[in-house]
Amino acid sequence: MAQSGARYTHRVQTMFTPHQYELLREYAAETRKPMSVIVRETVVRHLLEKIEQQRKQNALRRLCSGDAPVSDWPEMERQIETLWEETELEKIEQQRKQRAFEWLCSQSLPVDDWEVMERQIETMWETYG
Repeated sequence: MAQSGARYTHRVQTMFTPHQYELLREYAAETRKPMSVIVRETVVRHLLEKIEQQRKQNALRRLCSGDAPVSDWPEMERQIETLWEETELEKIEQQRKQRAFEWLCSQSLPVDDWEVMERQIETMWETYG
């Protein structure tokens, strides 16, 4: 999951107890790594990689529940990749809808004029797409 040369563009903030912070700070000094790198690597290793693996397992289960041509490995591999891509596309689509909905909730839209409101929603939907 960790990609060489990855470009990190999103920031997450978290809070620690004084004791947790001190342990993290000491560990960072011992390993000569920034605390942010330690936290990111830990999240990737202990959470995100497991989530990604679970999604792949779910795609494989969906594939195995159907009529897969087990004698044709290239075809089966394409089906696995297709199911994985569909899962990722569903996730991306859900994120787009969530961002559009968040935008909608933050606006003062003219609820008395549905056509205007609908055009604004569609514009934002395309913008966030």
